[in-house]
Amino acid sequence: MRALWLVWGLPRMVINARGGSNAEVKGSWIDGLALAVARRCIDLEIVVLCLGDEDFEIQLNGVKYISVSGVVRGASKSGKILPSLGLEVAKKIQSVSPDIIHIHGTEHEYGCLNQTVYCGVPVVVSIQGVLSECYIAYTGGIPLYEILPAEFNLRNFLKLTSIFAEQRWWGKRRSWSEQYIFKRFKYFIGRTEFDRRCLEFYNPNAIYFQGEESINNAFRSVCWERAKVSPHTIYCGNAIGYGLKGGHWLIRAVAALKVDFPDIQLRIAASQDKLKAKRGFFEWLKASTYTVYIRRLIRKLGCTDCIVGLPALSPELVAEELSTAELFVLPSVCENSPNTLCEAMMVGTPSIATYVGGVPSIMKPDVEGRLVQACDPHALAGEIRRYFTDHAYAEKYVDNARKRAFDRHDDDKNAAVLFNTYKRILEMERK
Repeated sequence: MRALWLVWGLPRMVINARGGSNAEVKGSWIDGLALAVARRCIDLEIVVLCLGDEDFEIQLNGVKYISVSGVVRGASKSGKILPSLGLEVAKKIQSVSPDIIHIHGTEHEYGCLNQTVYCGVPVVVSIQGVLSECYIAYTGGIPLYEILPAEFNLRNFLKLTSIFAEQRWWGKRRSWSEQYIFKRFKYFIGRTEFDRRCLEFYNPNAIYFQGEESINNAFRSVCWERAKVSPHTIYCGNAIGYGLKGGHWLIRAVAALKVDFPDIQLRIAASQDKLKAKRGFFEWLKASTYTVYIRRLIRKLGCTDCIVGLPALSPELVAEELSTAELFVLPSVCENSPNTLCEAMMVGTPSIATYVGGVPSIMKPDVEGRLVQACDPHALAGEIRRYFTDHAYAEKYVDNARKRAFDRHDDDKNAAVLFNTYKRILEMERK
C-alpha cells in the first residue's frame, strides 16, 4: 500500500537536512509518525508532499519527501491555495499514484482543492486545531477597553487592519475553509472528544477514527526530577503568539505571585523577538495589536525582570527546559490537542492547564494534572502557588501523566493503528 501525505510547510527532518532553522519547522509530529510507519509497517510506503519555497525531492530514512513551491506558484501566506498550485499538486499525486491520500490538518486549504486534484483516490483528513471554535476566542478574552489602546500602532495603520479584523478573517476565511472540509470528506482521524463532537456537528455522517501523533524521542530520553529543577520556574509554549493562547492571563498570575516568590521566572517559548528589550524599526513595524498589548502589560505589572522570551528551540532544548522547570503551564482560552502539553507529560513535568476544548481528553483532570478555569488569573495563581509550596501535591500526578504519555505516543502502536485505519478505509471504499 502506498499513502501520500499532504502537509502544509516543511517538517523538521527536511529543514534539518537542508540546513534550515528551528523557526521554519511546521508539523513537528510528521517526522516521528512517518519514521515509525516506515520502520514498522513494511507493507506501507509513505510519500510526504510538502508545501515549501522551492521544488525538490529528498529521501530520508525510508520516507520520500516532495516539496511544491507554494510561494512561487500561488499559495499566499493566508493559507489559500490558488488553482495554479492545485494543478501542480495534482501532477505530483499522479506521479506518486497513491492508494490513499492523508491530509494532515483542517486549518489549511489542502482539503479545499478541486475534487479532480485528488485523482479519485480515497482521502482521510487528520483534525488538528479546530478553528471553527478557536476563532471565537481569538482575542483571548481581553476586555475591549484594554485592547483598544494597543490597536493604534504602525503595523495596523500601514496594513489597514486591527485585531478584530484579523478575528473576522479567521471566522470568515479560515473557519469557513475548515467547515467546508468537515462537510466535504467522509473519513477523519482525531484525538479528542472535542474534535469528535465538532466534526459530528458539521457532518453527522462522517466516519471518525481515533489516531495519535508522535512525539520527538528527545522527550522520551529526559525525565523531570525535583533535585535538578530551578525553583519557581515556569515553562510554557508560545503563549503570546496571539490572544487565544492565553499568555496574558498567565502573566497576570505571575505578577500576583511575585510578592511571595521574588525569584519567580516565566520562560515563554519562541517569543524572544517579541520580548527583547532593544528592538529595531522593523521589529516595531511587525508588532501586532496583541504583541503591543503584551509588551505594555508586562511593563505595567512590573514583570520585565521575571519573564524570559526564548528563541525557537530544538526538541532537545525544549526537553531540557521542561526537565529543569518546576512547572509547565498551558493557559490557552481554546485548544484541541496541544502537543506542548503532551511533551510536558512525557518528560514528567508537573502541569497545569485550562479546562478548554480537547485538553481534558489529553490530560485527565485530577488524575494526570490540574485543570483550571480559562481567563481566570486568580485560580491560575492559586494553583501555581500550591504547586510551589506543596511538592507532594505537585508530584502526585506525574507518574500517571508520564505513563499515559508514553502509552499514547507509542510509535509501534500508533503506526499499526494508522495502517489499520488505511486498510479499513480502503475496504469500505471497495464495498
